[in-house]
Amino acid sequence: MLRTLARFALLGVALTVTIIIARFTALSVLLGFSVIVVGICGEALYSLYRSFTEE
Repeated sequence: MLRTLARFALLGVALTVTIIIARFTALSVLLGFSVIVVGICGEALYSLYRSFTEE
């Protein structure tokens, strides 16, 4: 439960930083969002892998 809340907090911080950087360059926004998306996809794949290997 605590890990889930920490992930949402990190996602919120990442979005806030992306919005702050967005004021400077549009390319930075695209890079920021791509990093976030890759992180979320990586987390999902890792969780899926762990669920299959725990049994």
